[in-house]
Amino acid sequence: MKRAILTDEQIRSTMFEIPDLGLVLAFGPEIASTMIEARRLVAAHGNQLCYFGWPDGTTVSWERTNPQQPLDRDGLVRAYKRFQETVRPLMEAQNGSH
Repeated sequence: MKRAILTDEQIRSTMFEIPDLGLVLAFGPEIASTMIEARRLVAAHGNQLCYFGWPDGTTVSWERTNPQQPLDRDGLVRAYKRFQETVRPLMEAQNGSH
């Protein structure tokens, strides 16, 4: 199945931050607890670890070294595209999807 390509603006406008409860619902309690612990460890060093998702199921982690600075939306667009180009094909091959 050929995956639809989103424009940069579509990527920006459809992304959402995943709160801890969202991690539990999306990934189950075991994986979510690891992700939440990673978030806690990063916060202990003064940084912020965020998880962003898109309606197509893409999820990326994003470490902010200065949470007072505006979110780097261009960086998140690049992270989304990198996921689509590298990780998504591996996942689909593993699941037998095309």
